[in-house]
Amino acid sequence: MSSYREETNVFFVKKEIGKSSPTEVRIDIDRSPYVLGRSPVSDMKFDEDHVSRKHATVEIVEEKVCLVDQSTAGTWVNGVPLVRKQPFPLMVGDRINLGTEHTVLQVGGEGEGDTRGRLLLRNPAPELELDIGARAVFKNGFGTRQPLSQTEFDMLSEMYLHPDQVITFEKIWRIIVIAEPISDGDEHISQQALNERARRDLEEMPEDQFGLTRGDRQRIRQRISDLRKKIERLPGKPVIVLNSAGAGYKMPRFKFLDTPPYDCVDLEVNAEGNEVNVKVPGRFMLRPGT
Repeated sequence: MSSYREETNVFFVKKEIGKSSPTEVRIDIDRSPYVLGRSPVSDMKFDEDHVSRKHATVEIVEEKVCLVDQSTAGTWVNGVPLVRKQPFPLMVGDRINLGTEHTVLQVGGEGEGDTRGRLLLRNPAPELELDIGARAVFKNGFGTRQPLSQTEFDMLSEMYLHPDQVITFEKIWRIIVIAEPISDGDEHISQQALNERARRDLEEMPEDQFGLTRGDRQRIRQRISDLRKKIERLPGKPVIVLNSAGAGYKMPRFKFLDTPPYDCVDLEVNAEGNEVNVKVPGRFMLRPGT
């Protein structure tokens, strides 16, 4: 898992679980949008009640093939809920849930013939996964393109371990002050002593007494912006690290991470020396901490 996942052109979206007509839609970049839903005029029509008449659209946005949630029931990609009406760039190997675990689509295209493309299509992975003990971050089963700093990892893990909970500006400020160098103009005070003093002061002080300045909040926003550039597909339109109405930031709760029970497919070489697909009982992906 040491390599990051490359972006790629998307050529088709096909049904993996559920019923649709047709079962596959080929994407022409000159013809957009494509409608996924129960409406008779949908490009990919579903009969399930949990699918909206116009549940989602596949659109070309800034030369990227994007999925846009249009529903009230919700749309998920690799376990992450999309922000309604906000484009989300698709990549080969993505799994899309329309409303529930009973309607799952697969994204395929260029790269499907190489080892990485086949791996992504056979073994779906979460959009984001953290190994807290190893301080490792995985995007779609691969390491991030850019490593996270200590501050970035600590902020992200706080949100990851407390999904749907607002991580306040004050709590984030505590993380920043403890993790990053501090200077008070006294060259005779060691960095370790400064950090220990800051940690002790912050642990004893109630968060509502921090009295964050405008500069403090700007520093917080900059650290969040730097983090989003490393983990979001569109940093300016985040789906993982979300704003929370002037109070702080939060991560949504991932869904459909271990349902339904997929049969994973692996490659083996037969007696004739040819690669063959072999089904291996398994699960789609694991929930954080399992």
